[in-house]
Formats: sequence, C-alpha cells, structure tokens
Amino acid sequence: MVGGFVEARKLSRIGVHWPVIIVTDEGPVMGEVRNITMQGMFIHCVERLSANDTYRFLIKPPGEEIAIMGKLLWSNLESAAGRDI
Repeated sequence: MVGGFVEARKLSRIGVHWPVIIVTDEGPVMGEVRNITMQGMFIHCVERLSANDTYRFLIKPPGEEIAIMGKLLWSNLESAAGRDI
C-alpha cells in the first residue's frame, strides 16, 4: 500500500471492450471501457475531460446499460500528444 491506497498495477484487471457515454456539461463524449478493477476503470476517449470532475457514465456491456457517477482521477491525454493513440 502507498499512502493508504493499493498500488493500481497490483490490482486484478478485467479486460473489456464496452462502449461508454460520458455525460458532460458540453454534451456527451463517446468512449470505450478497456479494463476494470475493484477501484475503478480505464476509459479510452479522445475528448479532453477535467481531472477531479465528477461525470455520469452510461456503460453498455452486452445486453444491458449501467448508469453510474464517478470522478476522473487522472488522464494521460497529454502524454499521448503527437503519438498515434
């Protein structure tokens, strides 16, 4: 544990490819949930979202839709600049 939290890479991950709609004040942002852990999920999208903001997520696994609220803790969009990501 680091600072009271389990180091993220040590958590078991479940790989998925589920569409997700992130509801923002500017409108919906389309993305894809790529993996899930007990503490969160990794979402791929090309729109810039604000860290520490809370969003509504509409996750669409096969055959259902899950609506949750969640906080964006970090984004790696800046580190992806100039790369084909």
